[in-house]
Amino acid sequence: IVIIFCSGLRAEQPPYKIAVLLPLSGPNSSYGVASKNGIELALDHLAVEEKKKITVRFEDDQLKPTQSVAIFKRLSSEGKLDAVIVFGSGIGNAISPISESQGKILVAVG
Repeated sequence: IVIIFCSGLRAEQPPYKIAVLLPLSGPNSSYGVASKNGIELALDHLAVEEKKKITVRFEDDQLKPTQSVAIFKRLSSEGKLDAVIVFGSGIGNAISPISESQGKILVAVG
């Protein structure tokens, strides 16, 4: 997923901001931590030039749709979001209408 985001970016562009909303605490944290580790592993395998093209920010949503929506809205209003990766269809369904209305890319996994 990360490589797809990087492929069309030029080095002189500002970094592409990807937010990753995962359950990093609470009863579903094992899924979130495993997903975060996988994304970090993928990032570690990118060339230095590719790494400069993106920033990835992890946020803990505890797999709660209302919390995910609040995080998405906050990051979007701060200009810190070009795309979002979420875990679970419930989170994806909650964020989808907002991300679509704002023209932000949404990737739901899990």
